[in-house]
Amino acid sequence: MRFTKSVLAATTLCLTVAAGAYAAQAAEPATFVGCLHMQKKAAAALDANKQSPNYFAASEQANSAQSFCSNQLYKQGIDRYTNVLALLGAS
Repeated sequence: MRFTKSVLAATTLCLTVAAGAYAAQAAEPATFVGCLHMQKKAAAALDANKQSPNYFAASEQANSAQSFCSNQLYKQGIDRYTNVLALLGAS
């Protein structure tokens, strides 16, 4: 159990760093509209990948992203949505 949590934490950390680098190059601006576009992409990716082993983590990231966007923290929200796409292998 501890090993699984450690692996999950390490994987999440790696994906977060990689997604952060990817988000810096993302075409979506850190605005409300950017959040809406990324939310649609993430929702489509979640619908298409319900059997993914990363589905639960991606779903949690999507919820976190929605919270950030709702609180006008658009860059953090878009970063989380980018993590969702990375976890599910979508673009």
